[in-house]
Amino acid sequence: MSCGNKFIPPVISYLDLFKRCPKDQVKHLKALHNKHRQYLKRLEKLPERLPAINWDEYRKNVREEDICVVCDFEERYKILEAQIPYPIDVAENIERIDCIKKEYKYEVSDFNEASTNRILLLEAEKQRIADMTPFEDMTLEDFKEHWPDRAIDPIKKPTFWPHTPEEQGFTPVPKISEVLKKKANSLFKK
Repeated sequence: MSCGNKFIPPVISYLDLFKRCPKDQVKHLKALHNKHRQYLKRLEKLPERLPAINWDEYRKNVREEDICVVCDFEERYKILEAQIPYPIDVAENIERIDCIKKEYKYEVSDFNEASTNRILLLEAEKQRIADMTPFEDMTLEDFKEHWPDRAIDPIKKPTFWPHTPEEQGFTPVPKISEVLKKKANSLFKK
C-alpha cells in the first residue's frame, strides 16, 4: 500500500502513559512503544504511490482466454490505489469511542464505589477483631459470642467422642488420591 500524505500517525503521549502505568507493566509498555515506532518507520518507507504497471504488456503476454483476468486485476488495482489505509469517517469512530468511554466510566465508578464499601466493611471487621480479647486469653463463651457460627454449641449441636466428622454422622469428602485408587482398582479387576 502507499503511504504518502494520506497517513497521519496518531499522536500518543507515551510520557503520560509511562506515568500512569504500574511499575510491573512498564516493560510491556516499552515493548509496545518500540513496536509502534518500528511500525511508523515501516510506513514512512512506503512510496507515496503504488508502482505503475504496464497493463498493455500484460495483455500481450497472456493467452486470449485470460485477458479478462488481467482487466479485472487492473480494475481492482485502481480501486486499491484510491483507498486510504485508515477509516474515512473519523467523526463516527470518535463518537463510538466516546460512547464506549462513557460506559467504562460508569463501570469504573461503580467498581470504585463497591470497592470503597468493601474496604469500609473490612476496616470495621479489622477494628472489631483488634478490640476483642486476644485469642490466648479468650474463653469458649467469648469465642461463641464473637463467632457464633464457628463455635462449638454443646446444647443445640452436641458432639460425641471421638469428635470426628465420621462419628458425628457427617460423610467426609474423599481425597482425590482415594478416588483415583478406587477407579484404578475397578479398572484392573475387570
